[in-house]
Amino acid sequence: MPMMDSPDLSRIRWRTVRLVLQNSRHACAREHPLAIFDAIFKFAARAGAVPDGTDWFFHPLAPLEPVIHAQALYELELVFPQATDAVCRSFVDGVRRWLDDPAHNFHLRDAGDVRERCLDAVWQEQAHTLSIDNAEDELCLDFLTPLSIKPVTQRTLAAFGGQALFRLAANRLRRWYGEEADRALEPLRPVFTAARVLPWFWDYVEFRHKAKSRSGEQYICGMQGPLYVRGALDALLPVLLILQELHLGPRKAAGQGAFRLYRHRPCLDRHLDELAWYENAFDQCQRDTDLPFCPDGADRDVHLRQMRDRCASGQWAHGSARLFLPPRGSFPSRPVAVLPPDDLLAQTAVRTMLADPVRKALPAHVPGWRPGKKARDIPALLRKAALEGRPCCVRAIIADVFAHIPLQALRERLDAFLPRADSTMRQFLYDAVTMPVQGHDGEPPQTPGLLPDSPLAPLLADIYLQPLDQALATGGVPCIRHGDTFLLPVATTHDAPPALSRLEEHLAALGLGLDPARTKVAHLSSDGTDPDVEEDSVLPPAGRRPLYVQQAGAFVGMDGDSVLVRRGEDILGKAPLHTVSGIFLHGAGAVSSRLVQRCVQEELPLTFCSPAGWQYGTLFPCSRTWYGRIGRHAARHAALSPQERDRAARSLVMAKIQGAHSWLLPRLADKAPLRAALERAALSLDGASGSRAIMGVEGALARVVFPLVNGLVRGEAFRSERRLPRTGTDRWNTLLDAAYSLLFARLQALVQAAGLDPWLGFLHSPGDRYPSLVADMQEPFRHRIDQMLVRLVNQNALRPEHLRRDQARWRLEKAGHAILIRHFECLLDTRFAGEDLSVREGMLRQLNRVRGWAHGEGPLRLQPVPCRRDEDDAEAEGSYAHGGGHVSRCL
Repeated sequence: MPMMDSPDLSRIRWRTVRLVLQNSRHACAREHPLAIFDAIFKFAARAGAVPDGTDWFFHPLAPLEPVIHAQALYELELVFPQATDAVCRSFVDGVRRWLDDPAHNFHLRDAGDVRERCLDAVWQEQAHTLSIDNAEDELCLDFLTPLSIKPVTQRTLAAFGGQALFRLAANRLRRWYGEEADRALEPLRPVFTAARVLPWFWDYVEFRHKAKSRSGEQYICGMQGPLYVRGALDALLPVLLILQELHLGPRKAAGQGAFRLYRHRPCLDRHLDELAWYENAFDQCQRDTDLPFCPDGADRDVHLRQMRDRCASGQWAHGSARLFLPPRGSFPSRPVAVLPPDDLLAQTAVRTMLADPVRKALPAHVPGWRPGKKARDIPALLRKAALEGRPCCVRAIIADVFAHIPLQALRERLDAFLPRADSTMRQFLYDAVTMPVQGHDGEPPQTPGLLPDSPLAPLLADIYLQPLDQALATGGVPCIRHGDTFLLPVATTHDAPPALSRLEEHLAALGLGLDPARTKVAHLSSDGTDPDVEEDSVLPPAGRRPLYVQQAGAFVGMDGDSVLVRRGEDILGKAPLHTVSGIFLHGAGAVSSRLVQRCVQEELPLTFCSPAGWQYGTLFPCSRTWYGRIGRHAARHAALSPQERDRAARSLVMAKIQGAHSWLLPRLADKAPLRAALERAALSLDGASGSRAIMGVEGALARVVFPLVNGLVRGEAFRSERRLPRTGTDRWNTLLDAAYSLLFARLQALVQAAGLDPWLGFLHSPGDRYPSLVADMQEPFRHRIDQMLVRLVNQNALRPEHLRRDQARWRLEKAGHAILIRHFECLLDTRFAGEDLSVREGMLRQLNRVRGWAHGEGPLRLQPVPCRRDEDDAEAEGSYAHGGGHVSRCL
């Protein structure tokens, strides 16, 4: 036996007696069995005249259920650290006399002899099951009764290690054996301290019971379940063998701190064989995902049982995940994946099994990884930091954590995190992170790191980052981590660079780094919030882009936290919801109710359009706050004087005048007609009063501008005599209709998301039966649409064959529509030379002005959008072509 040369451990003696009790009642007791047995033995000690001060305690020899069952047998063992044989027999006689009374509900069925115990005796009984083969072994302390640790918190549990285990062991043995125990254990202190402990498979339990000797309630509480230990087990085993009978922890009452030792004790592998996990996963996937999870004609229960059997036996084989690459320049740059339904279901079940251990393994400063949701703990943690004198906060984000996690290093982390006995679970996770992937071309693309759309990815990322979390928790770096985002509270902005440097050092050790473009320093208010962030801002978060669905007959639904587009069984595309600023559905198709619910919850506009892009309607948020904004807007609009309304309308027409002057006038060979028309419009606008007169000025200018713009188009196929909206009389009018509809739909979605009434316009009449405010906001940007179309046609990006004649009207084909959408999104992110804002930022600035006025934040200020012509046309075209580098997704 290991370490048998320790004379101090070998001299420790104690006595035990085994008892078998039977419940004689025909009803279940409400109190926990530990409380009942503890009361029986306390009364028995008095009945047996056991001397005062005699130490004794007990433990069950098998796991106990929370209630006492009728006629059930219970095998227990009494432990006497220092009592004599006579005292032990007196105690057993007291138990017998106390239970001879039928009113006490139990009967003593059997009582064993008093046995003197020592380390040699325990080892002889368990040598065949606990022999240590090699340094890779581990021991499991399976706690049958709660181990009392105060305070029992997540911080305590995550930090529980070999040093805490040594402290519990030393205090327990010192209680009865004094210096003898100290001499035996002190040489083992370094061995305990170096041991690796896995406490995250423990469960905190709490049982209440009425006090027997006084009024009120008492509690039996603590950590129960498996605790895994790795290290120099040959040195640790003798101490643990003794404590297996003498318990751990400070409490003797109710048999607390009793455990059994095992060398091979699976924990998670047992879950793989429990059908309930798969049933819950099926229900969860049915709620969150619009994929078929049961083959046609298959019985759900039979399918789940077969899945359970394959997982539990280690015969699960992962299928191929399909990857979808977003267009170049869009966000995110990494592919998004669609897992086969069975793999998604199995991984969801395993994620649920792992969720609780991973949560327990995280220190207190890590609220967890909750994609798409804000952790509830973060405001409280920031508020505490602000009150402690750290009113500044550094916000830093890991650069694409899923893509950069090295799989070999992750495998090593899994080996350190999971019990070695859970070989089936470990193999399932190995296979999950290396599951085959397939791109559109059928070739498996290079995909280092984790699949971000796997249900297991967030938990595996937390497991990989656990050493970083522990290092930050013990290294003096105040930090809050939520997913891939770090919040570093600091005293002043001068303290931010050193804090970031220390964080980057820890990340570099894991092969990760920060995204410098998404790092900022903010001052916290007294309530711990970031005042630079406006909760109801209509500005989409950085990197979000709209999603266009153009496939006829497509079904748009959800796959976890991603938008999924499919037609029948064929997956057409997928996009993470946190990268989407709005969804535009073109033509006939179907949407799932859960997609509608998520869009409403996330306040994302869901817009339905015709195949040509004309907007049918938009779903908007439904909340008291949103309707309150609508009401305030209506009240402010009704209170406008005629002079204020005219002033707003004139500013919108003036924007059109400036737009034509900035981009169209320099491009004309004969500038006189346009210059004269612009001067005439400006003079007429000064004296115009009333929406009809101001609209007349705008209409007269449009009749002059239209043929001049069309004259810039090269190619007779796109010639047009006059503007005839929504008629499709020629190719050019059809292109204008399609492009203006994109602009109109985008502005209407923004207007509604901002809580403004789209029908309350200034230039266009609120009495008309269309969203007049959206039509108003469209006017300053029409010239950008004209400029884009001229360029696309002249550069042969849009060709005559992209339009077809259908009966009496022209229609834009699907391929041409996709080209138009792509360039429209590029236009929105374009910042022309000489301008301060991109087109998108100009739209949002105008919208925020109207919203601020509608909410009573100031007077109405609708200034013309600045628009200057570039000095060099070639430079302008290059700037326009590349723009902001962001392209929307079009499915």
